[in-house]
Amino acid sequence: MNENEPVYLGTWTVREVLISIADEWQNDYLTVATYAEHTGLTPFQAAILITLAQEVRESKHPDH
Repeated sequence: MNENEPVYLGTWTVREVLISIADEWQNDYLTVATYAEHTGLTPFQAAILITLAQEVRESKHPDH
């Protein structure tokens, strides 16, 4: 695998999944605790995931 090739989860790239998580968090949740409860994560894990998802959504695609 080339380091510049996208990694897929089903038909979605990991980037697309993370952007979807960021959008879901922004549109559907008020607290990290609720998001964590609904996704089966600890609040700490949820906070890390949300932060990563937001950073990916706000960054340029590496190929552009």
